[in-house]
Amino acid sequence: MREKENERMDREAAEAYKPLPDDLKKEGAWRQNARKEGGSATWARILRLRYLALVITIFIGNAYAESGKNRAAIDTCKQAVIAKPYDPEAHFNLGVAYDESGMYGEAIEAFKQAIRINPDHAGTHFNLGVVCWILNDRGSAIEQYKILKDLDAEAANKLFDLIYK
Repeated sequence: MREKENERMDREAAEAYKPLPDDLKKEGAWRQNARKEGGSATWARILRLRYLALVITIFIGNAYAESGKNRAAIDTCKQAVIAKPYDPEAHFNLGVAYDESGMYGEAIEAFKQAIRINPDHAGTHFNLGVVCWILNDRGSAIEQYKILKDLDAEAANKLFDLIYK
């Protein structure tokens, strides 16, 4: 699951970065460029830069998590949530960081927030189901399985096997 998410975010980051001219990377160039091009084009580029910064923060958080630096992963993912509170990926990754740290209550809250923002994110339902199973909350795990069946049959089958093994 995480590999697919990382690949997708990598493609999006590359796409978001591609149209940016070098002068926008320099401090103060945004205002100067706004006068030349008009505000909306510059703001669109600024928003792409902010999105790219979020993607990079998420990648850093994932790298910390994969190297076992759970506290750093949580802190980095919290920064992403603060930067983009309405981005489901930020909450999802925070949930994963909490999960990998054994902080299951916090993981559940982060996953639920990601689901509130994007109810169709299969990875979030899967991970929430796994955490519920870990906490012996079989009923909640089954609820996530039922939702997941319509989103991703393969992930739903994995969760089903975990619940009923």
